[in-house]
Amino acid sequence: KRYKSGYFSQIDRIDGSCRGMTMFMGIPRCAEASRSFGEMLSVAKYLASEVNGSLADPDSRRLSPAHLALIQRQVNGVGESMKRLGVTPGGEEALRLI
Repeated sequence: KRYKSGYFSQIDRIDGSCRGMTMFMGIPRCAEASRSFGEMLSVAKYLASEVNGSLADPDSRRLSPAHLALIQRQVNGVGESMKRLGVTPGGEEALRLI
C-alpha cells in the first residue's frame, strides 16, 4: 500500500473524526536520518496519546516497542550504507538518486 500526502477535510474538523494519520520520511533526504526518525516517532507518540490512539503498521497492527526499535535500526542501517557508498544523506547526490 502506498500512502499519499493529504489534509483534514472540513467535515473531519467539525466532527473530530480521523480514521488515521500516516507519517513517513525519505531517508535519503535526511542529513541525520536516525535523529529525524526519533523526532518523528516522538511526534507520532505524542499525537497518539492526545487522541487516545496507537501507532500501527500499514495493516493496522499495533507497533510494539521492539518493532519500533527494529525500524530505528533499519533507518540507521540505510544511512550508514549510504555513507559507506560515498553518498551523504541529505546531500545533493542523495537527492538526485530519489
